[in-house]
Amino acid sequence: MAGARIEILTTDLGLLTPEETGLAQTVQAAKVVVTTTVSWKIHVVVSAAPWIRPSDEERIRRLFPGELVSCVRAAREGEATIACDFADEDDLRAAAAAVATIQRSWAWDESPAIRVRVVPAERSFELDPVFSNGVWTAAHEPGAR
Repeated sequence: MAGARIEILTTDLGLLTPEETGLAQTVQAAKVVVTTTVSWKIHVVVSAAPWIRPSDEERIRRLFPGELVSCVRAAREGEATIACDFADEDDLRAAAAAVATIQRSWAWDESPAIRVRVVPAERSFELDPVFSNGVWTAAHEPGAR
């Protein structure tokens, strides 16, 4: 997958309260469709302040049955670490593209490129999400491993 087209379905802030989720903290969830040359799938990017605790990840995944969920474990300018469900290499790359695009489009990260580290797969991808002609695309940069 050289790049992906990302359609952001969540039109509000995606805030889910503890009353809605059963978690101890409010989380922010963005639902997106990631289209690659191989397939298209719905991904959900979930983050919280300060971050998603690993102990909450399974409960978060159950909130979105049938969708690939990426939980942001840590983020700083130019980098994010996520835990995600994945079936194959295309899913890993698509999850990274979804996270980087949400980071950029919601103005959480304005750096020139965003490196997304995926655990437990121990992979990382460097992406540059761009909005052009009404569409978000995230191209994988050289250096992804």
